[in-house]
Amino acid sequence: MKDNSAQFKAHLLQKRRAVVHKLCFIGEASAKRRAPHKTSRFRDSITTEMHPTDAVGRYGTNISDPPYPFFLEFGTRFITPRPTFRNSLEDVRKAASTWKH
Repeated sequence: MKDNSAQFKAHLLQKRRAVVHKLCFIGEASAKRRAPHKTSRFRDSITTEMHPTDAVGRYGTNISDPPYPFFLEFGTRFITPRPTFRNSLEDVRKAASTWKH
C-alpha cells in the first residue's frame, strides 16, 4: 500500500493557507473601511502579509513613527479612540465562526 501521508499533509497545509489568506483579507478590508481617512495615509498603509511556507498571515500597518495607528486605536488625552483593528478583528472572528468547509 502506497503511503500518501506527505501528499495529504501538503494538501491540508494548502487548504489552511487559503483559509488564513481569506481571513486576513477580510480583516484588511474591514480595517480599511473603518480607518479614518482625512489624508488616507493610514488606510493606504494597511496591508496583508502571508508567511512564505506556513499557514500564518497578518494584516496591519507599517506606520510606526510616530505611532499614529496606536494613538488612533487607543486614543490619547487629546484624541478620542477610533478602534480600527480591534473592530476589524471582530469581523474576522465572525467570518471564521460562520466559515463553510
